[in-house]
Amino acid sequence: MNSPRTEPIVVFADILGFADLVLELEPRVGIIDYAYYSATGIEDLHEELGGRTEDPLTSAFVCFHRLLDLHIETLMRADPIESVVFSDAAYVAFRDPGVASEFAVRLMRDLIRFRVPARMGLSTGTFRAVRLATDVAEGLRRHSSQFLGTGVVRAYRAESCGLKGMRIFVHPDAQLTGDYPGELVSVSQSAGYADRRTQVNHELNYLHPHPPWIAQADTVKQPSGYEALRAAIVDMGQHAPEAAQVHYAETLAALDRMDAIGKP
Repeated sequence: MNSPRTEPIVVFADILGFADLVLELEPRVGIIDYAYYSATGIEDLHEELGGRTEDPLTSAFVCFHRLLDLHIETLMRADPIESVVFSDAAYVAFRDPGVASEFAVRLMRDLIRFRVPARMGLSTGTFRAVRLATDVAEGLRRHSSQFLGTGVVRAYRAESCGLKGMRIFVHPDAQLTGDYPGELVSVSQSAGYADRRTQVNHELNYLHPHPPWIAQADTVKQPSGYEALRAAIVDMGQHAPEAAQVHYAETLAALDRMDAIGKP
């Protein structure tokens, strides 16, 4: 694994279309089931909530946050992790680029598996949590998340660059190129490339899991799960509104470009 960098690598993850889902299913907001904390692992969570189409708000919200928890817990010993999670989004900062890419790839694959549409941005830069506090008293509940940094700004701008789909965009100032352990894919063939708000040029390939398991001794990659991921994306698109179809079309196109890497 590469030596840690001096600046953190920040991953920003955000659920796509969550605001519209909340407005559409407002009565569900007050009765979201929090029993999901009984799930001690991803397979338990999948058994409990996987494919729960009758309540998409609870499914998206609970799966997003629980998957975040589980993946952060898994990597806590590998790298000093700092995270701020709120509503339908999260910032997670790492010191090691290999651990950062592992986290982003594993989380994206599982979010797709659980039918939670999400997009991520990734960048190097500063990350400082100044104050995280909760104050609960009679008649008062105050929650404060005060954090900032160049990594926070860049990761957000990468995610919201204007390109569509369930993808992991890398900020152009991230300086993650030749020595980066993740596999970077050009986004130049994406719809809306010329009009993107931030000049993102690459995305992280989440089709092929990353080191230490991406390459075998004979340099042949392990099975990528392409068919399963593609089937999940198609299924999500079939239940999505017309206005959101561009996200699924762009995700499938990006997945095909990822799959083509290394093929003759």
